[in-house]
Amino acid sequence: MFNLYKANLRRLTGNIFFIGGCAIALAVTFCFSKNILSMEFLGGRSAEARMYFVSSAMIVFFTLIVPIFTNMEYSDGTIRNKIIAGHSQKNIYLSYLLAYFTQALIMWGVYMAAGFLGGAKPSVHFIMTNIIMLFAIFNYIATMMFIAFRFKKIIFAAAGSILILNICFNSILFGNLIVMLAEGRMPLLVSSLYNISALGQWFVYTGFCADEANPGMPVQILISLIIVLGTTFLGTLKINKRDLA
Repeated sequence: MFNLYKANLRRLTGNIFFIGGCAIALAVTFCFSKNILSMEFLGGRSAEARMYFVSSAMIVFFTLIVPIFTNMEYSDGTIRNKIIAGHSQKNIYLSYLLAYFTQALIMWGVYMAAGFLGGAKPSVHFIMTNIIMLFAIFNYIATMMFIAFRFKKIIFAAAGSILILNICFNSILFGNLIVMLAEGRMPLLVSSLYNISALGQWFVYTGFCADEANPGMPVQILISLIIVLGTTFLGTLKINKRDLA
């Protein structure tokens, strides 16, 4: 599987969309951190807050890149050729997932470097906040991967991915309402539900969210790991018996 992973990673990191995405992440994060670019509601916020706010763009990026690239591999016969060469569909799935995780780690590293160059000050809490965001991106990628491998038509995979993004976005709106209505009752349950969404975990640290929505960093990491493991288990369940036709 390691050879599969390396081959996938070479194609993913050499892809023009990924290179362009990293370049945009570098430029936008630097400009927001430096306050060259901003939004009205971010006025007066610290460089760290401005930097963190734009990190959500990575979720949008992987909403597009995972289903599109994976289904391109289907359509051009790359995945079929790997199966003919003797690789199981499960190993192919896992190799792509790990390659996307590595891609996310690289882009996250570019984002962090750009933010610090733009004036964001490193601190233990700020770095941990961004590590939480990285884990949230991992759980989001795992969900996108589940969709990309279950829908062999790119139009269905793209539609499913956009639907998940919309659900994540709307979960913030409904989550805020639930937190308000809960009025402090069952705090761990309410905040954990809020943080199932990757965008929910992001929004918790933007400064626009109620403190009650934050279950704590260990719980957030645990939620992300459960989602990664759960979607990977479901995504690879009986996958070796699937017909690619």
